[in-house]
Amino acid sequence: MEKVSAKGRIVYWRCPKGSTLDTPFSKLTSAKKYRVATTTRNLNTVEKML
Repeated sequence: MEKVSAKGRIVYWRCPKGSTLDTPFSKLTSAKKYRVATTTRNLNTVEKML
């Protein structure tokens, strides 16, 4: 089950492993109008940045 929450301009999204392209939120955010202003980071990348 995916979970989505937002804080300010940041959206936190958690989904089951292997389903990142199949969830409703993924399909919504991959729309052409959002691609120019959207970037994603997986947990491994976020941990390296911290």
